Amino acid sequence: SSSLSLMERKLTKVPLLTSAISFRRLKSYYTAARERQPSGNLGVWAKDTGKDMGYWTDSKITGIAGGLPIIIDGKVVGGIGISGLAESDDEQIAKSVL
Repeated sequence: SSSLSLMERKLTKVPLLTSAISFRRLKSYYTAARERQPSGNLGVWAKDTGKDMGYWTDSKITGIAGGLPIIIDGKVVGGIGISGLAESDDEQIAKSVL
């Protein structure tokens, strides 16, 4: 998406750790919105099936927890991604925000 590309360009000017956390956050909200489910579900699926994340052929897809879809009136309208703590904590914060 163009907004992801714009954010990736902006992140090249920040410290490496901040950039890595921000990329993880971007990937988790993108995954949740695109797949219409928590981003961590994909990681569980990959582990359970023995497949890797390359299955989706989209480098922005992640199986790291912390991304949740934003659902309004039964429709996914976007996603939220939290990153920087343990995956379970990131997801819990995302749930509390929604």
